[in-house]
Amino acid sequence: MEKTYLITWDDFSPLNLKLARLLRQYDLEAIFFIECDKDYKIEQIKMLADLGFEIGSHTIHHPQDLKRLSKIDAWCEIADSRRILQEVTKQTIDWFCYPRGRYNEKIIDMVRQAGYKYARTTKIYNDNNNDENLTISGGVHCFQRQEYGKVDWLDFAKNFIKENKIVRIWGHAWEIEKNNEWDKLEELFEFIRSLKLK
Repeated sequence: MEKTYLITWDDFSPLNLKLARLLRQYDLEAIFFIECDKDYKIEQIKMLADLGFEIGSHTIHHPQDLKRLSKIDAWCEIADSRRILQEVTKQTIDWFCYPRGRYNEKIIDMVRQAGYKYARTTKIYNDNNNDENLTISGGVHCFQRQEYGKVDWLDFAKNFIKENKIVRIWGHAWEIEKNNEWDKLEELFEFIRSLKLK
């Protein structure tokens, strides 16, 4: 069964560059969603784009909840971040990621009006029957979640990859560091690469 992979990483972290090196080591593509409110974040975004990674918008300031902002402020976070990222990366920015996975129909409509083709949520698992490109599930979060029960997230991810044609993986470099799970992440990347080589 040929699989489609979507690997995405959220938030600015100095460790995103370590993550990028690992992705390249295992010949994996990924989209980085990074807020763009500081010069050092813009510099990292440029570096990741120069390394050939796709960049998606995660708003300008990563607000806790876009739904709680005024319409004008929400629009600026959504639309202006796309404009800034397109200027910085020279890429067409097609992807948006809702901060903390919080959105409603009004926010989805703004994302559509701003010109994004796709938007990723923080929902886990896959909704392969979902035709709404602006509420795409994250798939498997590389983090120990309550939804996985007593199954380790790495084992959950491997089983998920085996059983699904569309594979979505997401996480945060800072979570991997906090939980000292770089070896587990490499094991996951090696597992994905081995399947892709078959």
